[in-house]
Amino acid sequence: ITSTATDVLKLEANSNLKKIVNTKLMSATGNDLIRLSGGNNSIEQIKLSSGSTTSAGANIINAQSSATIGTITADNATINGSINLAGTSAITNGISFDNSTLRGDISLANSSNIANGISLTNASNMTGNITLANTASIDNISISGNNATLAGNIEMGSSKGNTASIDNITISSGGTYAGTIHTRNQTGIGGITIANGGVVGSVGSASTILSSGNSTIHNIDIQDGGTMYGNIEAHWI
Repeated sequence: ITSTATDVLKLEANSNLKKIVNTKLMSATGNDLIRLSGGNNSIEQIKLSSGSTTSAGANIINAQSSATIGTITADNATINGSINLAGTSAITNGISFDNSTLRGDISLANSSNIANGISLTNASNMTGNITLANTASIDNISISGNNATLAGNIEMGSSKGNTASIDNITISSGGTYAGTIHTRNQTGIGGITIANGGVVGSVGSASTILSSGNSTIHNIDIQDGGTMYGNIEAHWI
């Protein structure tokens, strides 16, 4: 399925869909691929199957208002585009990538939420950033398995008064986090765990974990087999 001008799928108020499955190609070169707007709409599952390619000129998923998505899974799939949540929209059972590539960002604003978090496993690779603003939240971010990599930054709290939160970030079992974690304003992270072959940063990294303003990182745990390069810094700005 390919669209060059408009959204491939648009759900407006009071619309519900059980499942979207891409087995080959879905593409919206000029706009969002999937847009949920108007409130009280939902998709139970988005499944990106082995060998599939999913692309968008803007967002793969743009969920606004009170939209809900049950789960997003990708298995040996390629995704070119971003995931954007705003309003009170939510992903209720997590985002899971297994041996898949996401070339794009995951952005949350207002009080949007990803319950059960984001999981990158088994050589999955995400090149973009994860950004939280306002009171948005993510339960956890897990990067686990040989060659699983998050190359972008995790940025929280772009404006004064933001209280966005992440419960836990875990890098383990050969997973690599190559960006910078930066909490600002009144945002917080419950804990960061680097364990069992997990790697944060690389030789020559500067500020890898940075907390500024009134933000809080409650715990940083580097366990046996975990490696961290670069600095842990706290700034009052």
